[in-house]
Amino acid sequence: MKVLWLCNQPLPAMCEHLGVPSNYGGSWMVALSGELAKLPDVELMVISTRRKIAERREHREPNGILHVVLPELVDSSAGLLRHHIVRQQISRVWPGLAAESALRACVAEIQRWMPDVIHIFGTERFWGEVAACTEVPCIVHIQGILTAYQKFWWFQMPWWERLQYPAFWIRWLQFSAAAKKEREVYLVNRRFFGRTDWDRERLRELNPWAEYVFMHEAIRPAFFVRCWRLAECKRFRLFSTSSPFLWKGGRTLLHAFALVRARHPEAELRVAGVNAGHPIGRQLVRLAKKLGVADGLHLLGQMDAAGIVAEMLRAHVFVLASAIENSPNSLFEAQAVGMPVVSTMAGGVSSYVEEARTGLLCPVGDSRTMAAQIVRLTGDDAIAQRIAAGARTQAHDCHHPVTVARRQLESYRRLAERRIPPIAGAPASSTVSPPSHEPSR
Repeated sequence: MKVLWLCNQPLPAMCEHLGVPSNYGGSWMVALSGELAKLPDVELMVISTRRKIAERREHREPNGILHVVLPELVDSSAGLLRHHIVRQQISRVWPGLAAESALRACVAEIQRWMPDVIHIFGTERFWGEVAACTEVPCIVHIQGILTAYQKFWWFQMPWWERLQYPAFWIRWLQFSAAAKKEREVYLVNRRFFGRTDWDRERLRELNPWAEYVFMHEAIRPAFFVRCWRLAECKRFRLFSTSSPFLWKGGRTLLHAFALVRARHPEAELRVAGVNAGHPIGRQLVRLAKKLGVADGLHLLGQMDAAGIVAEMLRAHVFVLASAIENSPNSLFEAQAVGMPVVSTMAGGVSSYVEEARTGLLCPVGDSRTMAAQIVRLTGDDAIAQRIAAGARTQAHDCHHPVTVARRQLESYRRLAERRIPPIAGAPASSTVSPPSHEPSR
């Protein structure tokens, strides 16, 4: 079976071939691609785009995965377009021109390679339009849903602070434009992979006629190797992850940490994914100083899987403070390691965290309840260990890459048997299909 993936960014293996840093957030794709490549009769091709290249680039990994990176402006081999800075500016000012150019190149690749199925990762860029250009069966992988995330862009930031960050406003405008485009992507596609009650309901709102196929995310193998143990962790050390977005709930997390530290002065908070030099990091440091907990806050920056595992094994509790999430991989990774977790009830989190069995929950933005749940876990070893064991069992059942790859291949085969022309006018059905082959949790 020939499977084509369309991704927003080159995967790390291709970045290494190009000699550029990956800074890649799609860890689930890396985990899944490696396992799919091991299955018999599977050929995997991954197409992505990059503004800083002037011509098509290709690389085949030793495991057989073929990577192709296309320039966003295909006719860029001559004149000023050879300079990546010029191409970047054109792509930003006229994104439709870049999209049309890349789509033409992608359709040519599809006609040349003739895949059996096309798997489109994400709805935020132009790849979702491929379904209207080919009769090869396409399925879109729901990641975050921008129209929902958009509401939390300025989460907990007062308006007078917003004026200090013009770059956030530029990104906000870009994000809003992408959210508008995303709504079109949902309407022109027929089939979607999802994994939570939340994303299923959002899909029903955006396209009532779509087919929903349940599929868990794959987590990198490194998170299944070692297991968290209470006796080996540093008590009252909290670990969390973040990114350059306010919806990650950094302020809620810090306020909760201050409340925990009032009861346990030895507590510390370590946060991966953001550093003190980033605007979000600077805001966190300022707030920590204001709350009197700056000496206990450690911003760790970007970390690889091995580094995150090491942090998790030494921490007492993993905390997810987000205001909005669909299926947060950082939470799944903590569960795979077997950590006790505290999480907000953001978006699709409740599909994976059952109160007192696989984690403890608190309302979005409620730092007092979050602190109380953290204190509960740190003060009750029995419940911490019970939650840790339940979380690890669930993670193995749901997110182990070997298991997910086999289920994914089953879905690809079913999809390949049902070649349906792209949506044009009336939808094929009037209901969202129920979850398919969903493991019990």
